[in-house]
Formats: sequence, structure tokens, C-alpha cells
Amino acid sequence: MNNLLDTYNTSHVPLAAYLKVKGAKIINIEVKDRRGVFTFEQVNRDYIIDFNNGTATVEPGEYADKMSHLTQTAKRLLKESGV
Repeated sequence: MNNLLDTYNTSHVPLAAYLKVKGAKIINIEVKDRRGVFTFEQVNRDYIIDFNNGTATVEPGEYADKMSHLTQTAKRLLKESGV
């Protein structure tokens, strides 16, 4: 079984930050229903499973940095969309 998802969408900022720390590439960020939706390419399914199972680990400072950046980006897009 191929363990990579061609694309993966999430509006869950903590998961998106985790995927960024793990090296997943964001190819799009958009606003849907007043939420930022992050689209990644070539995401390892195990990363999502580990995150959802609570077994994912990251370096805290890097994770906090990614969380902040993604949150601010989504807020800026929301403001720009006028929603």
C-alpha cells in the first residue's frame, strides 16, 4: 500500500503545524466557512495516524513557531476575504 496521500486538506491548525514540522509541503491555503484550510501534498499517512492517536512527537519550539505562522496566515486570509 502506498503510504503517501497525493493531497491532504485540513482546517485543524495543530495537525497542520505538526505536518509542517514533519516536512510536508503546503501547496494552498484558503478560507472556507471562516476557517483556514491547509492543503498539503505527498503526506505520509502515518503522520496523521500518529497525530490522531496522540503518539506524535515534535520539538516544541519549532511546533510553536509553525502554529503561530499558520494561525497568522489564516487570520490574514480571512481578513483579506472580507468574510
